[in-house]
Amino acid sequence: MVAPKPAPKPVAKPAAKPAHDDDDDFDPTKNSRFWLIEHIAFKGIQAGALLGAITGLTYLGFKKELHADTLGKYAAVGSATGAVGVSLLSVAKVVKLNDEEVADRVYRLHYNKNINRMDNLSMTGMLVGGLASVAYDLSKVDDVKSIKLDASTAKGLALTFVGGAALGAAVGTVTHLLTFKIDTKNMTKELE
Repeated sequence: MVAPKPAPKPVAKPAAKPAHDDDDDFDPTKNSRFWLIEHIAFKGIQAGALLGAITGLTYLGFKKELHADTLGKYAAVGSATGAVGVSLLSVAKVVKLNDEEVADRVYRLHYNKNINRMDNLSMTGMLVGGLASVAYDLSKVDDVKSIKLDASTAKGLALTFVGGAALGAAVGTVTHLLTFKIDTKNMTKELE
């Protein structure tokens, strides 16, 4: 009787290029539950801002009272609701996962190019939207030097920034959804 030949060893495929080039020392086990809940909360912000903006567009468009600052309030309320609601739900789910499952999920999220692209576009949109909305509000003032920076003015500018940032998050999310290409190869890198 002839002994069967051992199966050939599979050829190692080159690893996917990391989404973060500066993460050679990335350790998915450090603070992994925090990072997973933070990721889920940010997805709640993105989804909430988008749903809030769509709700505001629909409602305010129907009433024919569509204004950017009011639309920003809808997006801001949506993003806050999304962040809180999704975070609370995620905590209930994440506490049931063991450490290895959480670390694996954090590792995959860290190297997922599409998720990183959406997050980067949303964060860029948040910054641009927030700054643009404050600049727009300040442009309506005849003499910017005459503005007294008291608590009321600071609160108004902060709320304006938050509304613009929420709209920016929605725009960044939509931009990603309309322009990304599904690449199932190397979407995520396996935990080694």
